[in-house]
Amino acid sequence: EDFLIEEALKYLMVAISTLDDPHTHLIAGRIFLRLKDLTKAKFHLERAYFTGDESLKKRCIPYLSEVYFLSKEFQKVKEILSELPFSIHPTVHFIKRVWM
Repeated sequence: EDFLIEEALKYLMVAISTLDDPHTHLIAGRIFLRLKDLTKAKFHLERAYFTGDESLKKRCIPYLSEVYFLSKEFQKVKEILSELPFSIHPTVHFIKRVWM
């Protein structure tokens, strides 16, 4: 699993350097979040959030809120979750209810 993650990151970084695509930043951010590299996860997830369309923006919110929570930026958790109008996934729905 570690090998696959490292290989995926290698190709993602090449893709990002070639074409600065918000979807690629979302994937990179999720991988860095899984690796607990919060600085890089925050950079890529915020990049995807601020440059992506509305659909992608909504997909970034749960991951960004996790990064903010782990970074102890609790006000940002509340702010970002307030932008999520609803959630199909029950876990995200209840997390949002707690913070709102």
